[in-house]
Amino acid sequence: MWLLAQYSPTALFSLRTGTATSSGGKTNLCPTMYGVKMALVAAAFEAGLDGREIFERVKAARVRIKPSRWAVVNNCFIRIQREPHDRGSVAFQPTVAYREFVHLQGDFTVAVEARGWAEAEIEQVAGLLARINYFGKRGSLVQFTGTDRMEELDSGFSYVLGDERPTLSADVVVQFLDDLGPDAGFDAVNTYSDRQPRLGRDRIFVPVALPYRLRGSSRTYTAYERTAG
Repeated sequence: MWLLAQYSPTALFSLRTGTATSSGGKTNLCPTMYGVKMALVAAAFEAGLDGREIFERVKAARVRIKPSRWAVVNNCFIRIQREPHDRGSVAFQPTVAYREFVHLQGDFTVAVEARGWAEAEIEQVAGLLARINYFGKRGSLVQFTGTDRMEELDSGFSYVLGDERPTLSADVVVQFLDDLGPDAGFDAVNTYSDRQPRLGRDRIFVPVALPYRLRGSSRTYTAYERTAG
């Protein structure tokens, strides 16, 4: 059984891929599994709950996304302030960086697998999903619009190899999205901990097929349309 939460984008979305650098890189087209789980943990602490308990509950849960109907990626260069290479210098240095911002048109849905959860646990996570107001970079604001439940996901949701689906979209865009590893510990994702997350164990990258079709592109934009659901 899947717990669904619908969100309406209210600002441009941006979440750089794992291979991006500070100078540039492409953005993901939707929130990642890792991002959703960390948003739930943050919402738990903000609500006065035990975030560690929520972390352990959602760590191994599958998360899938039904993306917005349209995603238009804006390609642009912006001026940023970069930390100087010279350790003796205190002034930041102005430079130019490549950034991508996505205009999402239409609600998107986050699906969290609730297999084996008690009803009280499902209701608790549903309440936390309602508290989330952004995914990706701060400023990528969303408006929560409601929850639902579904036994089987349809072809409008993202797909990972091994998922059992009655139907799949014929057109997909594949992106490597990050997720928590099955053996990840809380200290590895705690920003106040000295321990750094280990790539490939605490944080893994998974090829995810999004039901999108390329509809048009130019030097300044790339437009995708969801093809199913």
